[in-house]
Amino acid sequence: MSVAKPASSLLRAALCAALLSACLPALAAGAAGNGSEPEKSSLSVELQPYKEVRVKKGGGWAVQKLSADEAKPGDVLIYRVLYRNEGPAPVKSAVLTQPVPQGAVLVFGTLTQSAAEATYSTDGGETFQRPPLKQRLANEDGSRLVKLATPEMITHIRWTFRKPVAPGAKGELRFKVRLK
Repeated sequence: MSVAKPASSLLRAALCAALLSACLPALAAGAAGNGSEPEKSSLSVELQPYKEVRVKKGGGWAVQKLSADEAKPGDVLIYRVLYRNEGPAPVKSAVLTQPVPQGAVLVFGTLTQSAAEATYSTDGGETFQRPPLKQRLANEDGSRLVKLATPEMITHIRWTFRKPVAPGAKGELRFKVRLK
């Protein structure tokens, strides 16, 4: 005999599974050496999504990290992008590209990027730009229209490292998303 789960539990489980499966394999680390062909990157990348909640502790408040599995629509998830150069040589022109998870909207202005410059895509990762983001659209009559992109339109984030990543060097980038 099986017991039916409430629809909200099924939705939450499906959303979390989709977020995790969409993000983990999709994180791409690349590097271009001399500008002609990409070199094999020794940059390892780990993605760690979690939810932060404020809880009453003693006479004040504390922040507690919860599993992303416990997230529900409307929640904000924080993604830690941990990187490390596992190779014996510096990784020159390192680039990390991360799709915004399906079922989520980037919380604009939440990226941390001290080691890298962030750019954004509104066209599925085809092109990237700095803010203010503009989206080029075609009208029904074929004329072109350019409008400012909203956070809901952002499909990918790309970090381009300012300096080579030295052997053994590691770091962290972060961004937040709100679940739809």
